[in-house]
Amino acid sequence: MLASARKFYQFWSTGDEDLLRQAISDGFVDHTLPPGRPQGPAGPAAASNAFLAAVPDLKVVVAQQILAGDRVVSHLHFSGHFTGVFNENKGRGQPIEFIATDILAVRAGKITDNWHLEALQAARGAAHCRTLVLHRDGLLWAGRADGPTRTEA
Repeated sequence: MLASARKFYQFWSTGDEDLLRQAISDGFVDHTLPPGRPQGPAGPAAASNAFLAAVPDLKVVVAQQILAGDRVVSHLHFSGHFTGVFNENKGRGQPIEFIATDILAVRAGKITDNWHLEALQAARGAAHCRTLVLHRDGLLWAGRADGPTRTEA
């Protein structure tokens, strides 16, 4: 079970679709599917392509995992720098950081289901600095001293 989860999170860091195919089943279901994302294996592939185009140095760290029956619960930390392009916005190297929790169902060595929740965090720094936080599900947050703004993909 942990091998599938490990490959799934390596896929998010690398975009290597061989890892994705090894990790998830053909019948994979995302139970918290964002609007516009395809269901099944095409969903994570599309999201990863878009995210890595914006944050090529994306790093995913598994902070902790819990195994319970056929489930793997993972607490994740995503980080990198917005140096690519997202929604026609060109990055300038802004730090990106957010945490996520996944609940994965694993059967016959493959992830069949995923429930996920991401918590967006502004990059650490002075309140007057402009920071961008990119969400793997297609949200871009720009933090400023006068408050956040949001653009949906």
